[in-house]
Amino acid sequence: MSKYETGGLLRNKPILGGVVLTVLYIIFLFLAGITVSLTLLPFMNMGILDNYVLILFLEFFFQFGFLAIFLLMIVPKGLKLPELTYSFKDYTEKIHLRPSKPIIRNILIGVGAFIIFSLVVLIGAMSLGHYVFDPRILIGNPNPIGAGFGGLGWFLFIIMLIPGIWEEIAYRGVIIPMLAKKYRIRTSLIISSIIFGFAHTFNIISYILIGVDPLNILFSVGFQVIYATILGFAFGYMYIKTKSLLPSIILHFLINSVGQLFLNTFIDDIFLAGVFLIGFVGVIPAILIVIFVKFAVKTENENYLIARA
Repeated sequence: MSKYETGGLLRNKPILGGVVLTVLYIIFLFLAGITVSLTLLPFMNMGILDNYVLILFLEFFFQFGFLAIFLLMIVPKGLKLPELTYSFKDYTEKIHLRPSKPIIRNILIGVGAFIIFSLVVLIGAMSLGHYVFDPRILIGNPNPIGAGFGGLGWFLFIIMLIPGIWEEIAYRGVIIPMLAKKYRIRTSLIISSIIFGFAHTFNIISYILIGVDPLNILFSVGFQVIYATILGFAFGYMYIKTKSLLPSIILHFLINSVGQLFLNTFIDDIFLAGVFLIGFVGVIPAILIVIFVKFAVKTENENYLIARA
């Protein structure tokens, strides 16, 4: 029996396991949304609950809590992923969620990678479109009539903890070690980043619900899937080299929150918009981040860092 055959279908077929994990992740987010709506709707109809910030916090706690139950309880104990574990400590060690020394180095790697991302995006925004510096994106008060992330203001720093923490645990912490039992590390990185990109196709549902026209949905989601896949490779490489989720969690969180400040650009030409999103948001920063991490972290043969850890 080869090493990756453990008696579990999702562990023996890790690509299937990754897809199932993605679908369940989305389902738990959906269940959180349904639960909070059913809980709050009666109070909102009675006019008791009309504070927008309070509603945002309640939605956040429901979503964060549902995903915590899924990834910290159901995944290791129910699905038994990424492998058979006997305690919560074993699970956190296997996915490298526990703080890994040197902690300061790992924090600086996450922050440094974000600086690289921001500079590249800013150069692309100023070169290809009309960049608008608007600090209200990050420090403004949440406004229900604001468009997209622009209406969240400082609450961005709260809500982006969800993808920053839980997507990294799912797509790097669980999926990469699971894949690495069967495939080489480089192959595992590529597959995990593709699954991560695939997960963003579910954003189609959100766009449909808010009434975005089909062409804009295809454009927005299509490019998002591409650059998310590319950035996912950089996140994964960072995770493997540092043997810690901390740097990729920091980078992912900062891109989703502070990064909105640098993504506030307007490009009319669809070709240039594609160049910006794929090249300056995806390819160029991913390459530079990989180079940065490679020189910042001196390690043994990468094929043994996760699969044999």
